[in-house]
Amino acid sequence: MSQLLRYKRITICDDHPIWSYGLEFFLKKTLTHETQFVGCKTGEALLHSVKNQEPDLIVLDLKLPDRSGIDLLKELDVLKLKSRVVVMTGCDQSAILRQVLNHNVHALLWKTYSEDHLPSVLETIANDARTRTYVDPEIKSFLESKPGAVLTPREDEVTGLLVKGHTNPEIAMILGCSTETIKTHRANIMRKTGATNRAELNAWYLQGRTNQ
Repeated sequence: MSQLLRYKRITICDDHPIWSYGLEFFLKKTLTHETQFVGCKTGEALLHSVKNQEPDLIVLDLKLPDRSGIDLLKELDVLKLKSRVVVMTGCDQSAILRQVLNHNVHALLWKTYSEDHLPSVLETIANDARTRTYVDPEIKSFLESKPGAVLTPREDEVTGLLVKGHTNPEIAMILGCSTETIKTHRANIMRKTGATNRAELNAWYLQGRTNQ
């Protein structure tokens, strides 16, 4: 039996209606069973939708008008959904693409990914035994050619608080750890991003958010 049969409710979150409708049209042709589609143009709309009724598949863009894709993935992680999550993006920022892999994402694809191969990817990730994220071969090649900052989820949290102006002791209190631990995280963050001061770190962080 085809694993595609498990996708009976699909939510597409993208603020570009032509691309969103095009994907929905393709999936309706590909899936032979009756499927309900829900479209969302913002991260807030997606969160509201999945809380009301959990979909079998979420297809998510990283560039949304109300929040960054990475921040939205963090919020989805907290919900501990059973949904398969596929990120389809035009983002070519290696640091952002690497951060996607820190979250509960089943496939990471560029929007140029071949439609001929998409059904097999969806079938592969539908398998409950699969634990590794499927990465578009072109993205994999791109990341291998562009080694960049790979922040852990905790380092990403610390970075977000640093750019908001919080001090090391304040961050330690917020995250419930010692100031020395935050100093270690901060040193690792600066080393990975190549930033030498807070201003450069802010620029690196904001560049990533605006290019999602």
